[in-house]
Amino acid sequence: MLQISKQAARFYKDEMALQDGDGLKLYVRYGGYDEGGFALGVEKALPTELDTKTNIEGITFFSCPDDLWFTSNIVLDFDDECSDLKLSYTA
Repeated sequence: MLQISKQAARFYKDEMALQDGDGLKLYVRYGGYDEGGFALGVEKALPTELDTKTNIEGITFFSCPDDLWFTSNIVLDFDDECSDLKLSYTA
């Protein structure tokens, strides 16, 4: 599953006005930087039984099985220097 820092979870909580118990779906979308590619999409939603879930700061972050090829290789953190989220890829 996607690795999410507590700071990144708090960022989403604040920016999307999420409450404890809410869910945030993380999925792959086509159309990243430059000439295209893949990007991380987010959507407020509730998980299903089949989804891979993790609870951080009271929010259930989840991905459906079809997106795990992308979401399981990402680390989502908060960059204090830029005051924004940052994605990095694991090997």
